[in-house]
Amino acid sequence: MVREKDRIKDRRVDNSLMFSLAKLNKTMDFDNFINDNINVDWKIVGEKCTEHRLFEYAKKIWAKSGNNHKLAMCLVHLGEFNSAMEYAKKANSVQIWFELFRECVRFKDLPKASIAGLNVIQHQEWVEKVRAE
Repeated sequence: MVREKDRIKDRRVDNSLMFSLAKLNKTMDFDNFINDNINVDWKIVGEKCTEHRLFEYAKKIWAKSGNNHKLAMCLVHLGEFNSAMEYAKKANSVQIWFELFRECVRFKDLPKASIAGLNVIQHQEWVEKVRAE
């Protein structure tokens, strides 16, 4: 199913193919395609996977593209809080810290929630949101 390497590359076709592989849960084909392909628009495919809640696949795309912000958000949705904290530090975004805080509270992982919360309350405009949780 994966395109032959010697054919002419079309970014839209590759984007559609990569998303289709994710949607069909063709993990091995997806992994091969992501490792061999530089013609994909990572942002478009990553956003589409995230929008369709295909977080495992979106995680791979954001890791490949180096987008720490999006990668951290996927890790939060996957419940991988240790890794999410690592990438939240790299992304340095209060929005990610807040999402991480909410999910850690929801899953009753209070030590991680307190770390995330401390990173959020450093920003005055987010304090009320933390209190509401």
